[in-house]
Amino acid sequence: MPGAREKQAAPRRTQQERSDTTSADILAAARFLFARRGYAGTSLDAVVERCQMTKGALYHHFPSKQDLFEAVFEDEERRLAARVATAQRAKRDPMASALAGISAMLDASVDAQVQRVLFLDGPAVLGWDRIRAIEQRHSLSLLSEAVAELLTPDAPRSHEIEAACHLLYGALLEAALLIAESKDPNRTRRDCERTLKRFLNALTI
Repeated sequence: MPGAREKQAAPRRTQQERSDTTSADILAAARFLFARRGYAGTSLDAVVERCQMTKGALYHHFPSKQDLFEAVFEDEERRLAARVATAQRAKRDPMASALAGISAMLDASVDAQVQRVLFLDGPAVLGWDRIRAIEQRHSLSLLSEAVAELLTPDAPRSHEIEAACHLLYGALLEAALLIAESKDPNRTRRDCERTLKRFLNALTI
């Protein structure tokens, strides 16, 4: 129509933007399948069918099924760390912040999708060394910061703080496995939270 403004053409996406979108679509499809079928029950054919891509496009981003699972695992760890960080930042008191982080991790442990990727399949597929490196970048790092802030006045030696953080994190992982394998996950989650709270209180004595 005369006088109407001409529509501006949408800016063309860069090659990197297209690549990032493709990778994200593959990860979303893989996460859905790994979480519901498990690692062993998920094929790459099923992944490419779900995201409507060729297997060549998948291999361009992820050379193997294990590489794809590792990317899903780290993305899940990143999501978990975001939940923990949000919970911790909502509390100013160091003890309350640490407890909020623990609670957020236990809440995630009740989620069947998180259970499958992080706590059931993750150790078997990736091995503990690789998993610990990923955890250190995300949830373990955040929890360690909260515990370090809590313990610093009474335990100034850094190696004692590191030991406390890793022992508490190990207890959290065992709690997650208990929850994942429980017939009553919510009750087990509550039991674990009460026990972990006592552990945390004991560290400050």
